Formats: sequence, structure tokens, C-alpha cells
Amino acid sequence: MKKPKIVLTPEQLALRKAERKETLRLGFRDGIVPFFVYLGICVVCIFEFVFLIANDVFPNVPGVPELLIGGHVANDPNWFRFVYMFVGIPVIFVLLKWASRIAGRKKAFYVAVIAAILAWQVIGECSWHFGLTVDGTYLFFPIVEGPQGTFLLLFVTALVAYLATTKKLPWYMLVFLVAFLSNWGAHWIILGVAPWFSTSASYFNPAKWPKLVGILVGMHGTLMLVYRILFKAKTLEERLMLAIALYACFGIFVEGVFGFGASLE
Repeated sequence: MKKPKIVLTPEQLALRKAERKETLRLGFRDGIVPFFVYLGICVVCIFEFVFLIANDVFPNVPGVPELLIGGHVANDPNWFRFVYMFVGIPVIFVLLKWASRIAGRKKAFYVAVIAAILAWQVIGECSWHFGLTVDGTYLFFPIVEGPQGTFLLLFVTALVAYLATTKKLPWYMLVFLVAFLSNWGAHWIILGVAPWFSTSASYFNPAKWPKLVGILVGMHGTLMLVYRILFKAKTLEERLMLAIALYACFGIFVEGVFGFGASLE
């Protein structure tokens, strides 16, 4: 049976219009603006990577062998990267301690996001360039953004989802973990999935996968998240979390379609 059409009064229409306008305003202020701030922090990190961490002017740490992947040297175990990795660990804890003392959720959000980006640099972008010697054999730390990190990524994601749904995490830790996972997941979906496909496949092959996932996940995810932030999100916390997801999807789009990050290596 067809439902009767609901006819709103002029007062109800005016109220709905005002609510939508307010949702749009708050979505831009509390979702889109934090996304651009997050993106700006990312741009700073890119310059940091190009001019400091990956700068060839710094000599390599002695005793670290070359890590060959596909016949090419993949690692760059220079001294600046080594020192940055170890100095970054206590800085992360200091940032998280600072975030825990901030009353405002949006201010705590930014501090926790910076801590998450630093944590990703230390774990995801620096650690695998080094390793340990075990029984005379040098073992590199795993490349968590690649296939090696698949199981660990699934486990950590499930754990964070459980802690979030049971509300056992303070706000700053939830932001930190979600932001860290957004960086990890965005890298993994391009670098960790591609090696599973056959190089002889017509379309689903490692060479074409980044652009494919950049369009399917990155571009479409970006558009859907912008819509949700501006027209559907109801709370400050939801808008800020969606800003993190928007950053991840936009990063997948830019990297997958244009190969921006790979061009800097």
C-alpha cells in the first residue's frame, strides 16, 4: 500500500531549511576545515620527507645492508632517519599527554592527529629501513604498508573498532588510533593489495591497481564523505572523524591516480 504523502506546513518547511543551513555551516566549519588543516600538516610532512628524511646528503648507518625488492634497493637507512625514528617515539607520548589535558575536543583533535602522523612516520615510513642481526642474519623490520602488514592491520583495526564501539577509549586516543589507521590503511590499500594480483592479468594487475583503487575508493569515497559531512553529520565528533576518513580517501585518490608519493622517491 502506497504511503500517503506528507505535506509540511510553511513553518515546518522554514524550520527544515534552517536546520539544513545550520548542518551545512557546521559541516564546513567542523569537517571540511579540519580536513584542509590535516592536509596542510601532510604537505609539511612531505617537504620534511623530501628535504630531510630522504635527503642523500646524510650518510647511511653502518652495518645496515641493502634491502633488494624487485632487483632495486628499497631502503635508505641514513642517519637522519635513524635519529628521527628514535626521537619521534618520546615526542609522540608527549603529544598524547598534552592532548589528554586539553578540554576542547577540536583542539585535542589536532594534537592527537599530529601525534598519529608522527607515529606513522616512525613505524610505517622509517622502521622498515632498518632491522636487527639475529644469529648472524640481518632481519629487516616488516614493511607494514605492504603485504607483510596485512594480518597486523586487520587485527589492529578490529581491536580499535571494538574499543571504539564499547567506548573504552578517551577522545584523544580514539582520534590518535583512527588517524594512525587512516594513514596505514590508505598506504596498504595501494601497496599491500597490488602484489596479490598477477602481472599477466588484463586489468587487475599490480601496475593498474593503484589507479583503479584511486578512482573506485579514493574519488568516490571523497565525494560521498564531503556530502555526508555537509548534509548528514550531526555531532562535532562525527564531523571530525569523517574529516580523517576524507583525508584518507583523498590521499588514495591523489596517490592512486597521479602517483604523487611515488614520484617523490
